Amino acid sequence: MKLLDSEKGPVIVAGDFNSPPHTYPCRLLAGRLKNTFDEGGCGFGYTFSASHPAWRIDHIFVSPEFRTLRCETLRTQASGHLPALAEISYPSGSSM
Repeated sequence: MKLLDSEKGPVIVAGDFNSPPHTYPCRLLAGRLKNTFDEGGCGFGYTFSASHPAWRIDHIFVSPEFRTLRCETLRTQASGHLPALAEISYPSGSSM
């Protein structure tokens, strides 16, 4: 969290957290960042396992200045996890 606290610009944190949304690591990030699935997703958004999705453990978090247009998981067997995809916008005229 020290690294996140020291960042002055917009932030995107994404990856395999091995944690469902209600767990401490995700709640800790959600106190400072927005979970794109919460803002723009529909359905369950399960990412694990790819063959039988039952958990959402891969997440994309963004700083408040971003707006999530949509968030979804993609169906593929390329990995053990389904990829999460978020379409986000950043206000025009803002500097990154």
